[in-house]
Amino acid sequence: MASKTQSEIVELLNTNFTKQELVQTLQDILKISKPTAYKYLSQDVPISYDQMSKILECEKFQTVLLRSGSTSQSNITWNYPVFDRPVTDALSYVQSINNFIKLFSGNDVEIKYTSYEVPLFYYMYYPRLFAFKLFCWSKTIWKTPGFENAHFDENKVLTPEVLEIMEDTLNRFSQLKSTEYWTDQLFDNTIRQIHYFRQMEYFDNIKVCKQLAQDILNLIRLMRVMATTGKKMSKDKSTHASDITIYRNDIYFTNNIVSVHSPEQIITFCAFDNPNYIITMDPKLGERTSEWLENMQSGCTRLTQNSELVRLGFFRTMEEALDLLGFDLTT
Repeated sequence: MASKTQSEIVELLNTNFTKQELVQTLQDILKISKPTAYKYLSQDVPISYDQMSKILECEKFQTVLLRSGSTSQSNITWNYPVFDRPVTDALSYVQSINNFIKLFSGNDVEIKYTSYEVPLFYYMYYPRLFAFKLFCWSKTIWKTPGFENAHFDENKVLTPEVLEIMEDTLNRFSQLKSTEYWTDQLFDNTIRQIHYFRQMEYFDNIKVCKQLAQDILNLIRLMRVMATTGKKMSKDKSTHASDITIYRNDIYFTNNIVSVHSPEQIITFCAFDNPNYIITMDPKLGERTSEWLENMQSGCTRLTQNSELVRLGFFRTMEEALDLLGFDLTT
């Protein structure tokens, strides 16, 4: 069935139910005031994606919506935060990530993460490396004013405000239990970006380029420690933090997908216009994503609580990818 826009759905409800009935139902299922319900029905204010999900799942509305093709078991409501809060620079991006991770805390929350690239939180352990990723996105994705011909400057990207939010985000992430699926090509994209920007002369000197390469090597070794201990590291890398289970993904090519499980709900994040993302709180998709990730384990090798030989080969492959940059990092 074809999906309808929010405006069309509201009009459909207004046509098939009395105003009084609609207002009362919206108050009941959305836990909102009567004035807010009227504003939704008159379309004076937009309805958020999680509230629209509840409207679509309301049994009273199902017959009308299904009959007119507005919803079905296969239709999913997604939210693209960029439409509401455009990401145009490093600050707006880290704020968006921080806003979402603040929603989750406690021992009952678990992150399930599969990615073909390093999960962005890990870059935060090495601020210069995270600054470089923000610099890349500022130049290529967000088209941030002033960055078109800019050279990489860590301090220009990591302003005090960005740095403070980054550290809070990493601290929160380190306290959340994770099950993650990594490939031995996690760093390939970042290494190619450094190589490309060096050729484009976006570094003031070769020393900065080598420092980034060293940061990658240090991060690989930190991730190896996590795989060995089954523990994340605190934001200052001095102590162990929450539990982490890591699988080596050898055969599945996946998008960047994050499934956050809490006792109340499952929220699914999917990369779209990377590093931006789309989000859904649809319970069916949440459960299906969780099932899919668990099924992946049959084709993956567990890195935590496994032999050191398995981990050694996995992380050595990552380190060898740094050869593209041509630096001697043994000294």
